[in-house]
Amino acid sequence: MGGAACTLAAVYTAARLKIPINVIALMPLCENMPGACAPGDVVTAMNGKTIQVDNTDAEGRLILCDALCYAETFKPRAILDLATLTGAMVVALGSAVTGVYTNSSHVWQTMQKAGSRTGDRVWRMPLFKHYTKQITESQLADLNNITANREAGPCTAAAFLQEFVSNKHWMHLDIAGVMSNKSEVPYLNKGMAGENMTQLNVGYVHQLQDRTVKTCDYVSNFVCCVTIYRHSASGTYWQGLMLTCIGSMKYRIIV
Repeated sequence: MGGAACTLAAVYTAARLKIPINVIALMPLCENMPGACAPGDVVTAMNGKTIQVDNTDAEGRLILCDALCYAETFKPRAILDLATLTGAMVVALGSAVTGVYTNSSHVWQTMQKAGSRTGDRVWRMPLFKHYTKQITESQLADLNNITANREAGPCTAAAFLQEFVSNKHWMHLDIAGVMSNKSEVPYLNKGMAGENMTQLNVGYVHQLQDRTVKTCDYVSNFVCCVTIYRHSASGTYWQGLMLTCIGSMKYRIIV
């Protein structure tokens, strides 16, 4: 539920900051029961594609793909999804960075810029047709929900999701490794701390010409304030305050 929590928090914060953009948040929620499906089951997604369930533990992508299909019906300019999708992403990148997959250089540059301002690193991962081929070789359906081997698990999971997106500006963030704070950020308790939520909101701010982000208000040698200002005909005024840890440590929202 880490992706759903970040999605809800991002939209809530955008609303509180009164950012004048249209945002639609979709959070597919359901009970995750041990007997919900069995190996070899075939399910049909919203876009009509059939999926062979080869691994019942790769269940999150089965509801996420329907959310992506539904998102397409709104004809958005861009689609971003967040999910604690694969344990293999934790193995690959640990908690130092969020692995992202995208079909859009523009979306990648925007997210990279947002991450550099908040201290939430992102790393672009490959989305080759090589991985698509591995998840489209099902014997019973259009797709497998997982490949036959352990290799490149995050990449094949992203390739699976891409089969449900036609939008040319799509990004998938696998936040399995950065979902919760362990011991890297000393001023926070351990647990979920909302990393990607603020990264998304700073990304929104970058799209607006009437707002600027200031990051030079240092509180100490290790912590600085990120201040959001809104500009209007009546002047410039403060709109939001966030706290970021500079250097190698990561941002977390405080105010």
